[in-house]
Amino acid sequence: MGRNVKPRLSYEDDARYLLRLVTAVEIDEIASPAWKREVIGALNLIRTKFLNRSSRNISQAAKS
Repeated sequence: MGRNVKPRLSYEDDARYLLRLVTAVEIDEIASPAWKREVIGALNLIRTKFLNRSSRNISQAAKS
C-alpha cells in the first residue's frame, strides 16, 4: 500500500527526480529521437512549474 499524500512546502526534490528522469530518457537507446524530444520537453515544463511553485512558497513563508 502506498503512503498517504500530503501537500508539500517545496517541490525541489520532485524537480530533481524529474531531472534524473530526463537524463534517463536522453540515454535511452531504443526510443526514437522525436519521442525523446517530446518527453524531455514535457518533463522540463513540469520541472520548471515545480521549481516556480517552490520558490513562490519559500518567498511567501519568508514574508510571514
